[in-house]
Formats: sequence, structure tokens, C-alpha cells
Amino acid sequence: MKKIWIVLGTMLLATSVWAETYSLTVSNYATINNHTTSALGSVGNYLNTMKVTGTLTTVGPLAPNLAAANIAPQVTAFSFSDGLTTFASTDANVRMPGNIMVSTNATGQITSASVSVERWQAGAAPHAVNDRLDYLSLSGISTTVAHNFKCLTIGVSWGTADYCTFLGTDTNASTASVSDGGAWSIAAIVSAVATVPTLSEWGVIILVALMAMLGLVHARRTQRL
Repeated sequence: MKKIWIVLGTMLLATSVWAETYSLTVSNYATINNHTTSALGSVGNYLNTMKVTGTLTTVGPLAPNLAAANIAPQVTAFSFSDGLTTFASTDANVRMPGNIMVSTNATGQITSASVSVERWQAGAAPHAVNDRLDYLSLSGISTTVAHNFKCLTIGVSWGTADYCTFLGTDTNASTASVSDGGAWSIAAIVSAVATVPTLSEWGVIILVALMAMLGLVHARRTQRL
């Protein structure tokens, strides 16, 4: 009898959790300042045909009517591109501080987001002053990217270690920007199975059936006595 209830409890605690991926597209760069020398780091030129695109995946749909709320604990994956660099959560050289601030509308769609992310060009942690890196920043109303900057100060930002807290520019660096925080849309919804304390529809059906069966067994045993 105990084994039956253990199996029943395990089955009923399995339910579907829906991860959601949000897609970002920003307007093409309006202001560009490219490097004039190529002595240090991995140089690159921004073009006015380039723009920031990306995706942000959360454990589930975001709540409606958020106002500059930190959703960092809900983020499971991300990937952004500035045309020269890809900033992906799977990259060991990428750093994103734990302060991903977003606002949503009445349906839970992202209306604005404040995100910053860096990628060290080379080397392994811990990095050192003057190491080169790339940078992307969304402020909600504007977007700024930097390529091949040097790091002047390294520290911890919102729980993220080995993070460049102060960047420096020189003639080897390039920057681009646009007065646009980007447009977000829902890119995909993915189902995953997780163990959470709730009953699925099939869980309720199985529960009723097993309770009826156990009740019948108990009734027959009582009659025999």
C-alpha cells in the first residue's frame, strides 16, 4: 500500500513548466566612431547597416505590468550580437551582471529593458587591467556598443566576478550607438518537465482512479473480516 502511494505522489508532482524566449531587434547604428590604429587587440569596424539583435530566455513567462523589475534570477539563457561580437551565455568569456531590469505591458510583453554585457577578447579568468574586451549596453531608450576597449578596473558587479567595471578607449577601439532601446517580441515558448508541488490534469484523473481502486480494495478486505 505504501509503495502505491509513493508512486502516485511521484507521478502527480510532475507537471509542465513553460520557458519563454524574447527576441530583440534595435534600429541600425546612427553614430559610429571606428578605430584609427590596429596595434592592440582584435579591431573591427562598425557599419551603418549593423544593429543589435538578440534573445533572452526566462524560466517562464514574465509577469504583466512590471516596472523596472530585476528579472536576472529568472533568466536561463541569452545571446546578443552587435554585428561584430556575439555575447552568449554559453561563452566562458562573457559576463552579464545580475541586474537585468525590464518593464512589461498588461500581457507580459517586454516594453523596455536595461541590460549590459561584456565579452573578454582573450584569456581566462581572472583577467587583468588593460586586457581587451567588447561591450554592449541597452538602456531602454538607447543602445551603445564598444569593440576592443581596454579594461581599467576589474571587480564584482551585481554578483558577477571578473567584470570590467571601468572601460577605457584608445585609437584601437570602435564604438557605435543609436537612440533606440529596441523592440521586443516573443520568439518561442518551450515546454520542460519540472518537479513542482501541483497537480496536472492527468494527475487529477490518475488520483481519482487510484483512490477509487484503493477504496474498492479496502471495502473487500472489510467484507472478509
